[in-house]
Amino acid sequence: MQELGSKLTEDSMAECPKIVKILVSPGEIEMTCHKAALGFHSDFFDAAFYGGMAETTEGVIRLPEESKEGISTFISWVCSGQIRSSVCAEELWVLGDKPRSPKFCNEVMCFIIGMYGNSSKDGGRWLSARSMDFIYEKATETSSLMLFARHLLRAGGPLCPRAIRDETKFTKDGAYEKDWRELIKRGGDLVLLIAFETSFFQDGLCEFLTTKKHPGLSPITKSTCSPPPPLQPKYILWRKPCQQLR
Repeated sequence: MQELGSKLTEDSMAECPKIVKILVSPGEIEMTCHKAALGFHSDFFDAAFYGGMAETTEGVIRLPEESKEGISTFISWVCSGQIRSSVCAEELWVLGDKPRSPKFCNEVMCFIIGMYGNSSKDGGRWLSARSMDFIYEKATETSSLMLFARHLLRAGGPLCPRAIRDETKFTKDGAYEKDWRELIKRGGDLVLLIAFETSFFQDGLCEFLTTKKHPGLSPITKSTCSPPPPLQPKYILWRKPCQQLR
């Protein structure tokens, strides 16, 4: 099945060989990708390159606010079906949400679910203050990523005894707990949101992570043509903290 999917993808590229340029970051670092592949996997690129916008004729699009690493990850996934990146998973989800690519977001969300899904029983990772801060700042209130984070917090408080114990395996000098206490001390709308959702010290179970329907998965409605069988995703991501607390 994977070989068939790869062959169909190659045939599609042969029929639509048009290459477009993507100028990333304020320095306009140039990247290239197949126009058809970008349009198929992203409503934003579809509108830009096929919707009569200036990019349709120029074959160039500028993304000054995006990073080279992030866009490179997205292009690599578009072409190979694999996610290889050192960018933190929460940032990758936001990256996929901007160009309206629910399939990419779901691929990343599957990794996020796997990363946090064992926090209730197997000594897995817990949602860090920096990650929650990033999600609150970059994701909308009704986004799949925000809904997932809120479910995760309700399932287990970030400062419960098991969270502190588990995170000592991954962070040094109590950084996990210090960051959460710093966020609470700072106050603001995010702290109020968490306080209304759950207790910071609640010790619960992430039972919702074992169900087939996850709050973080987005519906994929784009079906302009029949896509080839998806490649089995291969995640080569490693845990990297999101941006520093403000």
